[in-house]
Amino acid sequence: MNRADIHIESSKGATLYRETHTAPASWAEMTRKHLIIWAASLSSKLTVELASRIMAAMLYGIPEKLFICIPDNAADDLVKSVKFLFGKNLLSNWLIHSIWRGVFKYHGPKNGLANVTIYEFGLCEHCYDKFQLTKNHEYIDTLMAILYRPRRFWGIDDDIRVKLTTYGYVRRAKRFKNVSMGIKVAVLLNYEGCRNALHLKYKEVFTPGKKAKKGAEKQQKPEITPWSKIIEAGANDIFGTLADTKTSNLHEFLSRLNTRNKLQKELEANK
Repeated sequence: MNRADIHIESSKGATLYRETHTAPASWAEMTRKHLIIWAASLSSKLTVELASRIMAAMLYGIPEKLFICIPDNAADDLVKSVKFLFGKNLLSNWLIHSIWRGVFKYHGPKNGLANVTIYEFGLCEHCYDKFQLTKNHEYIDTLMAILYRPRRFWGIDDDIRVKLTTYGYVRRAKRFKNVSMGIKVAVLLNYEGCRNALHLKYKEVFTPGKKAKKGAEKQQKPEITPWSKIIEAGANDIFGTLADTKTSNLHEFLSRLNTRNKLQKELEANK
């Protein structure tokens, strides 16, 4: 954890406040509270500089009345100490464990989407991509409805949530429509961190885009193979039928497909 000694003196040199505050120094040290603060900062209409300073102060738990007394150079140091938040989002710990809607409690996935199936992940990817294109919040509602489900009380293995059904998540998406925007953005950020971590861990599964032609100003963004194609690629020779493949664990599927793709590349390189 980062530590900051906040020392504020009066004009006469008397100590008005002196306390040590802490804030996360890495993605692994983030908590639910930190995630919500981060989400609120990204959702604000303030300037990037001011929003970053307020976010850093809130992460450290510095009261607002004291934050305005902190010199600009000290505030800048606080922002720099949490600079990992301004890089690639790799938040793989799932921090919003559950969501209440009325008397109903809905449970989220495990860290790193460990108990998500490949089919569920494909649905989430569709919602994530559609939101990035349209900024329509209904896609966040649906993504949440896929990931957050009621508890089941029988047949529990590594997942306490009921099995996913189309009828179930469509109905839940309507219930999640009025969830606060802060929670919605927090869930979206949490999902984004998990997917980015998966991209790094299973590089051979994801097909990179081609480089831009010589003389072009920018390279094309990496393109991801459609998930329907990826699931089909794992059927028969890895997990059996397409129906069996869809219900396979996300990490197990990606690990085995990653190994197969890597071996295929090595064989092609040695020809």
